Amino acid sequence: MPLPVRRPIAVLLMAAASLAVGAPASASSETAQQYRFWSYWWGTDGQWTYAPAAASHAVADGDVEGWRFAVSGTGRAEPPREAASFDALCGHVPRPDGSVRVALVVDYGDSADAPDGETPPARVDRQCVVVPETSATGVAVLAGYSTLRQRDGLICGIGGYPQRECAPRADAAPSAPAGPTAWDSELPGLAGMALVLGLGGAAAHRWRRPAVAADQDERGHA
Repeated sequence: MPLPVRRPIAVLLMAAASLAVGAPASASSETAQQYRFWSYWWGTDGQWTYAPAAASHAVADGDVEGWRFAVSGTGRAEPPREAASFDALCGHVPRPDGSVRVALVVDYGDSADAPDGETPPARVDRQCVVVPETSATGVAVLAGYSTLRQRDGLICGIGGYPQRECAPRADAAPSAPAGPTAWDSELPGLAGMALVLGLGGAAAHRWRRPAVAADQDERGHA
């Protein structure tokens, strides 16, 4: 049976998005597009790497994951402002049978990137999240941390922030509508910027990444 048409299209979108974020920004300030959104990151050896896979990919015990809310351009994204160590956050947390532990950092950004009329929580949360191994994905880890608001496969809000919008253009002209009204106003061609949950069927593969060594700052809470 042939695959649905949407799958190869989604794979191409995800690949294009990963390349766009990983490449140096070459567009001028006049042409570079800016978006306000939650971006998704992987932590390895104390460094953040923009996640090239959708947040529905499988995670393993020992992984470190991060999310950051910020205004970012089409050629770059802002990583979480604090690093994390799996051992510092999860080393003291027992691993129940059939579960995995993931160190999670959620950075709500600063007031300069906040939507009009909203104030970001004044914190960068660092927690150990335990989820069942059979459903261990990046989305499940995030949902284990707090409530999620989603739309069209995008992570729009985490823990109630932001309250309404969903990855709008942040450099629109003043006369433009305050909020997005259609898909083409939200990350056109960049729908895979770590916001799309299921592109390419990432959850179908038990793809595992190496655990992160414990050599980071030990501040945080479980």
